[in-house]
Amino acid sequence: MGDKNFKWWAADSEDAEIFQGPYDSREEAIQVGETDFDGESFYVVEADKSVMSANFDGERYAELIMEDMIENNGECFNEYGEADPWADYANPHRSLGNAIEKAVEDWLAAHPGKTWSFGTMRNGETIEAKQAA
Repeated sequence: MGDKNFKWWAADSEDAEIFQGPYDSREEAIQVGETDFDGESFYVVEADKSVMSANFDGERYAELIMEDMIENNGECFNEYGEADPWADYANPHRSLGNAIEKAVEDWLAAHPGKTWSFGTMRNGETIEAKQAA
């Protein structure tokens, strides 16, 4: 998924690992390509940057947290311990998992990680080298 902020990029080929840019226009990307690729053919493309998503299973972390809470609150239970202090609740692991997922989603929105790849590429074109006159 991309950020929908499309800019122009230039590289020595369509499958290059490194693209130069971003540039505000196709013409600007071509101008840079003509200068920086030593008269060789090059590739320009309009692309947006990829965006990280909070895609994980919060219930897995909920189980770990709930186990830690039981271990760290031994004084709350009898000497034989408590098998499941949340037994009276419907899906307590999923409920906490949902809260964790929401918290991480909010955190990621406030602290978006810098990404290095494109989300969507469009309008790509190989620009042939200009022939010397």
